[in-house]
Amino acid sequence: YSNGKNVEIIEFTIVSLFTHFNGGEIFYTLDGTKPTFTSTTYSEPFQLTKSATIRAIAYSADFTSSMEAEPVKLRLLTTYSLNVGISGGGVAIIDPPDGPYEEGSEVTLTAKAEGDWKFIGWQGDSTSIEATISITMDKAKSISPIFGTNVKVNSIV
Repeated sequence: YSNGKNVEIIEFTIVSLFTHFNGGEIFYTLDGTKPTFTSTTYSEPFQLTKSATIRAIAYSADFTSSMEAEPVKLRLLTTYSLNVGISGGGVAIIDPPDGPYEEGSEVTLTAKAEGDWKFIGWQGDSTSIEATISITMDKAKSISPIFGTNVKVNSIV
């Protein structure tokens, strides 16, 4: 339900239109142009998968009366997933913690070593050696912190 407001959607939405005219007909446009009786006829709810400006007009059954709704702008929000793998020796802290993430948003990842482990670097969509990095979500991303330990080598006599 919109009532003439701007709406943000993720992935898709189902659009339903209605009229108070008994037996009336609805015509609509998705490009923001003024609707007329030659515009697309509304017959049932439809799925919208891209940004649009919906304008609709309803006519009485005999087309002697009409009522136009306020335009509604629907903006599709592109989102991406972030897969953070862990190979042991520490954890990755993700801020903000919950995805999917809107296109253009910044995500901060911090690698925290545990015990005697040391952070070595990132692999995947970043190869930084900094423990804290910021990434811009412009596609689905996969990244993992790499941890290592010192290995003591004994000589054989």
